[in-house]
Amino acid sequence: MERLNLERFKMLAAAATLAMFAGTAIAETELYGWVNEAIMHTDDGFEGSTLFVSNAYNLNTLGVKSSGHLNKCVMFGGQLEGLFDVNNSRMVGQLDNTDLESNNVVVKTADTWVDGGCWGKLSLGYGYAASYKIMDMSYAGVADTVASVQVQNTAGGMRLHSSSSNVRATATDPTINAYFNAPDGVGSIDSYTTRYAAKNRIRYDSDKWCGLGFSASFGSVQPIDRVETVFDAGARNSRQFVDAALRYEGNFCDFLLSAGIAWAKYTRDGLRTEDRTDLAVATRDTRIWSGSIAGEHKCTGLNVAVAYGNQRHIIDALNNKKVWYFQVGDRLCLTHYGKTNLVLDYYWGKDNLVNNDKAQSYSIGAVQDFDKVNTSVYATVRGYKVNDGINLAGVRTNYDKVWVAQAGVLFKFGAML
Repeated sequence: MERLNLERFKMLAAAATLAMFAGTAIAETELYGWVNEAIMHTDDGFEGSTLFVSNAYNLNTLGVKSSGHLNKCVMFGGQLEGLFDVNNSRMVGQLDNTDLESNNVVVKTADTWVDGGCWGKLSLGYGYAASYKIMDMSYAGVADTVASVQVQNTAGGMRLHSSSSNVRATATDPTINAYFNAPDGVGSIDSYTTRYAAKNRIRYDSDKWCGLGFSASFGSVQPIDRVETVFDAGARNSRQFVDAALRYEGNFCDFLLSAGIAWAKYTRDGLRTEDRTDLAVATRDTRIWSGSIAGEHKCTGLNVAVAYGNQRHIIDALNNKKVWYFQVGDRLCLTHYGKTNLVLDYYWGKDNLVNNDKAQSYSIGAVQDFDKVNTSVYATVRGYKVNDGINLAGVRTNYDKVWVAQAGVLFKFGAML
């Protein structure tokens, strides 16, 4: 991924402006975006910190997409998105209150596609893989703000403080990112930040058959060797991936149901990757099985979701990483402004970096929608706990709980051009 300099951003803005005047009778063009900013207070068991962040559950974005009909059956389209990353909540921590690596503008999506109706949709470019977000089935209405299976989005850059230490956390202590990184399909395990979820790939999505759809993709990734807060461009090593996913959506009387399952495989790259903090050489491919199921009772707004992921490590001696995620929510009509979304969730992971280590996270969150102005205000409290983990020196240790309180605003905008 290449960061945009100022001149390239000007070109993006010019392209979006040109699109405003480029509409024809056969093309539809939409300009859209959102701003998602928050304030959060953290406590690692030794000291507290207050930070101003961009919410990594859905970082600030500006995009334009357009489509046109070739004939009654075939449609072509394209999408271009820029991501404005200012103090990413997944990057900052008690040692890095302002993350210089995230104060930039990067390409989020640069994709083209052709939709053949009942024959399906073929996409080519820089976009999401078929299996991405397969563990995020949910009706809670909070995935952009306070809760999803990627629980490290709340405060991933926070350093874990050793329970046996009476000094502040240091750069040799691991971050929350290292232990809380669910194998949520291609685009999650090979990067610490949500900036790098998109991939260069070709992807096929079938038409829906009675609510069931199939997707598959093939592409390449460049894992980033992240040492502390520095991205070492010299340590990039391209890998290829292939993945496939099945997704289902159904409506049964008073209930909504969605489910998905996916498989993915990365080729062996021979170097360390972000799911390992040591310098061990890869001895096998990375493989992932993951999926989720969610349901909602339409009359009451009560909803539940369960997700599971299994990732094979690149080292033979390591057990497969296992992640469970549970979510319970309620969507209430307390005001005439919009839904009030309440959620509780629990994350459990094992064998994250070494055999028998354990990671747990739990939270409570609330989101109030204001439909008339396309805005949501939110607040959440989340805890993280790691047992029998390792620091960057490879020493096993236990860590204090990390607590995070966060409140923010998500504002969305858009226009048809």
